[in-house]
Amino acid sequence: MHTRNLFYFTPNFSAFIRKDIAIFEKDYRVQVFHFRSRPKWITPVSFLHQLALLLWRFRSTSIYVCQFGGYHAFLPALFSRFSTKPCLIITSGTDCVAFPSLRYGHFQRRVLGAFTRWAYSLCSHIAAVHRSLIHASYTYQPDDYPKQGIRAFCRNIRTPMSEIPYGYDSSFFHHTGSKKRPDSFITIAVGATSPSRYRLKGIDLTIWAAGQFPDCTFTIVGAENVPLSAPPASVNILGIVPPEELRRLLSEHEFYLQLSISEGFPNALCEAMLCECIPIGSAVAAIPDIIGRTGFILQHRDTELLRDLIRTALRCDKKKLSKAARRRIIDNFPLEKRSYALLTLSSCLLSER
Repeated sequence: MHTRNLFYFTPNFSAFIRKDIAIFEKDYRVQVFHFRSRPKWITPVSFLHQLALLLWRFRSTSIYVCQFGGYHAFLPALFSRFSTKPCLIITSGTDCVAFPSLRYGHFQRRVLGAFTRWAYSLCSHIAAVHRSLIHASYTYQPDDYPKQGIRAFCRNIRTPMSEIPYGYDSSFFHHTGSKKRPDSFITIAVGATSPSRYRLKGIDLTIWAAGQFPDCTFTIVGAENVPLSAPPASVNILGIVPPEELRRLLSEHEFYLQLSISEGFPNALCEAMLCECIPIGSAVAAIPDIIGRTGFILQHRDTELLRDLIRTALRCDKKKLSKAARRRIIDNFPLEKRSYALLTLSSCLLSER
């Protein structure tokens, strides 16, 4: 029976968030608070609800954990600063960057950026899914800041930070045995619900590539609500699919495209590699480290470079790279590794208090 209580704060319940909650449930009794900020008018209500719960559960709580920095992380970090209870913030991407050209990232929004800075400065520790979210030079496209990451936007921050990558269950995401379609490409665009998010995820480059390679097939999953003007006939657009169907689709395609302008540690890329897709990704955040030598990196957001890269990919040793892609995720990013790191860090934070 667990004797320590963990209060977990999150703005949504994505699959990777549910995995982290399950990890913490191994060592703690976990209480989850869903901080709603949409529509905007509900944000003050969420703050009041959160404050009431923090006061009510103050004595029984051992540690606070926040998924992402932002509005929902401010009060737990503040409570932590003036008590003996540590607060861990897990950062994942949008809460560490600013891309004004796309209106993307916490730090390009004045009020949200301020609350994010305060939360980072007040909390006990920040665990980023990749070191680029702490600080990185950005060279993929020239339209935004050349420096990204927490330290680029929180100049004098003293909060300790560490890198804890995501982890994956290779027993679920695996090649199903389906025959791969020759010269087939797939990408996932879940969350790309506006033209700016569409560009953010690199879906425009995928459509462009489909026009350049009419003998190849391109599948876009999760983009049914994004208006497309007469995409090439080789493009198949699907809505959001359940995990089992996604696994089947990934297993049927030879290549996975991750041409994002900004990412943290893209789960879809890793799941595709586990299904033996050869990765083609942008030189952004964790993507080059995830791919390693098992695929291809687009160094700059340039269509000519992309065309040359795809030509090279189509001539590669596909069988060798597809097997290597799966092996890379298994060897470097197992779920057990993240589980051990998060539980060890949380225990250390508790012992320091």
